[in-house]
Amino acid sequence: MTLEEMERSMTLFYMKRTGDIVNKATGIQDMKFYSDFEEDYNKIIDFIVLAKDEYVLNNIEKFKIVDKKLILKEKYRTNIEKYINQKEG
Repeated sequence: MTLEEMERSMTLFYMKRTGDIVNKATGIQDMKFYSDFEEDYNKIIDFIVLAKDEYVLNNIEKFKIVDKKLILKEKYRTNIEKYINQKEG
């Protein structure tokens, strides 16, 4: 893995059961991120590495993981629609 790959990536840690994101890190990480707790957390937490997205990193509470994919939570989908079709100026 190159430095450029690390800089273009982010890792999201999420609860296996609910998909709720519990931690985030820039770069490519794995469960060693939790060092001494790795073995215990492996039972309840999983992770996914994605292309770095500042909006996601700054609004992590609006997202969750479903079937190993990042999705916008339902309650935020309805609120954002009113802004999509507005014209600037």
